[in-house]
Amino acid sequence: AEDGIRSQPRSRGLGDVYKRQVFCVFILHFIFLSYISLQRYYSFLSTALDLGIFNQAFWTTLFEGQFFYETPDFWFNPKGCFFGVHFSPILFLLLPIYALYPHPETLLVIQAFFISLTIIPLYFLAKIKIRKYSLVVLFLYVVYAPAIFLALFDFHLEALIPALLLFTIYFYEKKEFQKYFIFLLLSLSVIEFVPILTATYALYNLLREFASAFKAKNLKKVVKQKSFIVSVLTLFLSVFWLFLSLFIKSVCNPYAHPLPSSFAHITNPRQWYLIPEYLRTKLDEKLLYIIELLGPLVFLPILGLPELFPAFAWIILAYLTDYVPYFQITYQYNGFVIPFIFYAFIKGLERISLDKVLRKMNKNILKKALLLSVVVSMLFSSYAWTKYKADKRIFGHYDPQHLKLLQSIIALIPPDVSILTQNDIFPHVSNRKNVFLSSPNETFEPDFILIDIKLEFYKSPPPYPPYIIFLPNFLRKHRNYGIYAEADGIVLYKLNWTGSPVFYEPYVRILTYKELKLGTGHTAYDKSSYSKRILVHTKHDATGVFWFGPYELFPPGTYEVIFRLKVSEIVNETILILDVATNLGSKILAQVAVNGTQFQQPNQWENVTLTFTINVPLELEIRGIWASNITNIYLDYILVKQIAV
Repeated sequence: AEDGIRSQPRSRGLGDVYKRQVFCVFILHFIFLSYISLQRYYSFLSTALDLGIFNQAFWTTLFEGQFFYETPDFWFNPKGCFFGVHFSPILFLLLPIYALYPHPETLLVIQAFFISLTIIPLYFLAKIKIRKYSLVVLFLYVVYAPAIFLALFDFHLEALIPALLLFTIYFYEKKEFQKYFIFLLLSLSVIEFVPILTATYALYNLLREFASAFKAKNLKKVVKQKSFIVSVLTLFLSVFWLFLSLFIKSVCNPYAHPLPSSFAHITNPRQWYLIPEYLRTKLDEKLLYIIELLGPLVFLPILGLPELFPAFAWIILAYLTDYVPYFQITYQYNGFVIPFIFYAFIKGLERISLDKVLRKMNKNILKKALLLSVVVSMLFSSYAWTKYKADKRIFGHYDPQHLKLLQSIIALIPPDVSILTQNDIFPHVSNRKNVFLSSPNETFEPDFILIDIKLEFYKSPPPYPPYIIFLPNFLRKHRNYGIYAEADGIVLYKLNWTGSPVFYEPYVRILTYKELKLGTGHTAYDKSSYSKRILVHTKHDATGVFWFGPYELFPPGTYEVIFRLKVSEIVNETILILDVATNLGSKILAQVAVNGTQFQQPNQWENVTLTFTINVPLELEIRGIWASNITNIYLDYILVKQIAV
């Protein structure tokens, strides 16, 4: 064949001349994915959903005598058994590995291993179909953004699927059916959606067998072939496994439907009239999803459309919902489609190499198609890296000193107590049975409550409502909590604690023109000021609000607020009203009217001070709400300093 390609070359397994290069690619890819996964975890970018869930489930199985017990899903899975959420027998095979080092890091490394392991069956398949260009396919996988993002979102079962399914496909192609069934069973054991993928793959193989027999005009022979029998068995096994999965989920969690709520309108004929509306919803994002999946490979998987067929089992379902994670490449669901996209890509390349018309037009067409794929794939990766801010997904934006303080406060919590904590802290305390993302009932009082107002999930859900709303309400109902430790917006509450904090660092913020919003007035350069720029309200400006903001959260405590001000001339009238407010200014916590005679000299920086106390974290405004126009008023900065818990 042209370009040195044969459709079925002799396989030499790991004895191939490229085995060292493939092994090096696998190891380097594994190290890279492990590093970025662990970096995210140590930067408090991982969450209860789902790293915390899996770590708690593994831990409770090994050390608490509970069967994959986890608490973040209590809201719809009150028994706490993970098998009531997903049917995943493969977890039993991962338990011994987790037991070697029972911590979240182990799960992240396991996930990185499986994502990188995909390289091996991908190479074997490519070697069968396109031989000497197989390493190029590996490069395309390594830079494939949807595969990278699999490692950038906690630990998920979907990340195990590409390697296992590609091994399954490879052994089917090689007619090694014993190994095929081993990997088929492993694939089915990952999560309950896989049977739908394997069933559609079996249908594809049956259609391929019938097409081949029809072309040879020998339909009777096909039913006697081992590959036909294997495909039929795969289809029946997949259907059986799907119903088994749904049955086990129902037994473990009788309180919720075994199918995801996002698919309720699909499985209920009475709601089929809603399907067109769901199809139109967020259609631009759904189309972009297809482009971001196939675009990096120059849409060549479309040339392997029959092999791409199983991927549409997921894509079509995703299109019929309005749940954004289903059709965005930054989530774990890429794992359902990646194996078939690359399988179709390889088959598409094979068809290019064997097509007589294309070879006649251009002898180097396969080489050019691969070169174009490399260039476009790198461009897509750069685009996805920038668009989805992958650097922040890996390294975050939190101050390293703040994270050290958080780790220090976590270390103060004994191992055998109950904890209530937010989504992004949960994984770091999930090596215990009694850790909760939300309160399991109205009377529940955990031993400790840990929050961090500077982390994302203090303000954002999950849970619903988020901690910024939930915590003040909880503490109003349960007044028997004292502050056990506090530093830089991190607060550890302890049940029935009445003593002084065992660890405390005062919270300090300096607010300048950068953090405050200007009402009437302007900014100006002043070399004597803290930041060399100040806020100015002159005699020519209208009376009214001078500045407002910063709309920042502050932890509980008593605060001293120091306003550094100066005036152009001393006058015996109220020139400014200062206050501290919450609830968008509707609740005043402290207020002072500033008279011009309080200043000793004109054009000299002087301090005006007020104090206030808050008992729970609150979002505050620190304002100059009324400025007169009888003198020029200048603000350098506002120092907010916690003076007591």
